Amino acid sequence: MMEATLETLLLSGAVSCRFIWRKRQKVMRTIEIHTDGVLYCFDEPKDSMAKNLRERLYLFGSRVVDCGTHRGRLCFGLELADASSVEQLRPSGLFTSLRTSAPVSPLKNEGSLSKIFVAFFFVGNKLLKWRFIHLLRLASSASPPFLALQQQEQNVALSAICGSRENDDSRGIYRVLERPSRIIDVTGDGPLEMHEVEQLEDVLRLYEENKRLKQEEEENNDEEESLRESVVTCDDDKMEVPERLMQSPLYALCIADRPSNQICADCGEKWPTWAVLGPFGCFVCIHCVGVHRQLRPHCCREVQLDNWDAAEIDFMAKRGNDVVNDELEYAGFFLGSGDAVYKPVGSSSRREVREEYITLKYEGTFTRERNPHVLQAMLPPPDRDVQGHLDISKHGALNHDGPPQYIGVAYINVREVEGIRSSGAVLSLTNGFQEVRSRAGVVPSGPAKNNPCHACTCWEESFQLGVYSVTAPLFMALYTSGDELLGAAEWRLPDGVALPGCEPQLVKVPLFWCLPSEGSTWPTFNPFGGGRRHRRRDAEKWHQPLLYITVSFAHFG
Repeated sequence: MMEATLETLLLSGAVSCRFIWRKRQKVMRTIEIHTDGVLYCFDEPKDSMAKNLRERLYLFGSRVVDCGTHRGRLCFGLELADASSVEQLRPSGLFTSLRTSAPVSPLKNEGSLSKIFVAFFFVGNKLLKWRFIHLLRLASSASPPFLALQQQEQNVALSAICGSRENDDSRGIYRVLERPSRIIDVTGDGPLEMHEVEQLEDVLRLYEENKRLKQEEEENNDEEESLRESVVTCDDDKMEVPERLMQSPLYALCIADRPSNQICADCGEKWPTWAVLGPFGCFVCIHCVGVHRQLRPHCCREVQLDNWDAAEIDFMAKRGNDVVNDELEYAGFFLGSGDAVYKPVGSSSRREVREEYITLKYEGTFTRERNPHVLQAMLPPPDRDVQGHLDISKHGALNHDGPPQYIGVAYINVREVEGIRSSGAVLSLTNGFQEVRSRAGVVPSGPAKNNPCHACTCWEESFQLGVYSVTAPLFMALYTSGDELLGAAEWRLPDGVALPGCEPQLVKVPLFWCLPSEGSTWPTFNPFGGGRRHRRRDAEKWHQPLLYITVSFAHFG
């Protein structure tokens, strides 16, 4: 099987975990997702260098849902394909009673009764949750870099992006081994194969050895490297500073302690060497200054060579890239025709992309004043020919690991949930990163027994949720007034809703991870513990709850 190392690691984070089939407190784990499509769960004892592998979760066929905030902690749930997706490496691990105590759901496999296996993870960092959800979704569908190459002789190039590029080189390509065989202990009482304890020091030793070999290869090219321009490494961010730039009178006051001025204001290229003077006052790279010199040649000046007087230096120090982009990159990155205006990415973007974006940006097209209907600043969409897909470096780390870049907003009116009667229930709506929550829901007066019209909870409340792709999933989670999870949902914008002039559409969103109780038409099972067993006949009579919402969509601009 594939060995999980620092070279295969995509993302790691400390989380607390809970599983719906066990009544127990949360446990702390360090979870890691690797290029083999497996989620590794480690226990790291306090004051110890040990890194004990406790569980493996095989992600193919799983479903991940953002559950918003639960009791002050960000939560996402992972429903596994079946019991065989779990490999427990300790007899007393979290999955000991997996097969015997998992709740029965009538919703899986087209109405057949089957058990569901859901793990909940709680994190404190919104960006970490966003990245985990994204990678888990890729792994669940065996998308690159998780897609196994069954026959190496096929020489099929799989780039680590959502979709492939033709005539691309081998960057981002991974050879992932087939899913390993494993033994699942039914009772949880006996020892399992592949019982492992990985010591952190062993992993680091292997990493250092590989690093040393790479350094030896690099030393063979010292003569060629000596011909390149001399550079100095900045201690704060480890970016190489051109020596001539450090000699500029602007460096100390405007660049050294201003990270935003250390990258191009228009494309993000590091260490820009040109300045655009008043009325703007920003730093741009050699690739972008060509467009500026066509539009305003008298405003462009080279940072390293040209003379600067005290007033000009003071102006650049007061302005800078953060101030300029806050003014000029607010929203409106879609034109009236519906076409997006893409922000250039470093030196890789075509000149046409660079010219269009810079021209419109400095004409004020993307300012607050030109987009008064947008309530929150949005990031411009990056050049799709360069950054339109997920890129993974040779060491498995995400290159594009920032927050989502929204292209528009979904206007959502939440009406009611049918099949759940819970006074004070709160609905959480998320896109995996942003979260909005409803007010307390109300229930109709009168008994719900034998009256389906009363078996509901109502809100009639409107929300705005950022959208980074019209095909990307959105999530909902329903909580009781006591902040216990009643159910979750994954849904997408309906077809055609993003077309200009489209009217709001009614959407019925089914809730899952919610189970029936005896003598009730709505679920009372608590996935976080405290639930009770349900009889098969009650599950057979139960109907899946439905959320009723109306949705419309608007592009920015």
